[in-house]
Amino acid sequence: AAGLADAGADVVALCEAADPRGWTRRIGTALRQGAKLGQAAGYAARLARHGVRLRTRTVVTEVLGDGRVTGVRLARTDADGLVIGQETTVDADTVALGWGFTPQLELPLMLGVATAIGADGSLVVRVDPAQRSSVPGLYVAGEATGVGGAVLAVAEGHIAGRAAAGAQPDPARRRDVVRHRA
Repeated sequence: AAGLADAGADVVALCEAADPRGWTRRIGTALRQGAKLGQAAGYAARLARHGVRLRTRTVVTEVLGDGRVTGVRLARTDADGLVIGQETTVDADTVALGWGFTPQLELPLMLGVATAIGADGSLVVRVDPAQRSSVPGLYVAGEATGVGGAVLAVAEGHIAGRAAAGAQPDPARRRDVVRHRA
């Protein structure tokens, strides 16, 4: 939404199904993620500068139009994600939808790796502390082991590369992984 607004699009709403206040239960962990907090603040500032309204606990229930988009129906949700109250209609000519961040696992799955359910509920490749998968000689790093951002992916890549080369792990990189997985 920030990128579209920066490019001149009139973003009429940014709807988020979740309630961001849910992070308050893990505020200590969130506060240790300075770079991500700074990134979030930057997005918030860009959206505010363009007058984009963030609507939390709000979902698109229907895209309207015949042959082209003319609007959407939005609804509020309760803490369990169930639609509550009256739906509202918003005029729009384009709708962009997302459903969380889902890692692309096609290649690891074709190779037969063991998987697990990640912290966000998505399917991820199960790895050991050296980023080894269940397939001998196959190391996996990045979003396939769980969505966590670029800093985490780089740290995992360093660990995997060192392990694949037979070198000892870098304890600082391992701490980075643990911190960013929190």
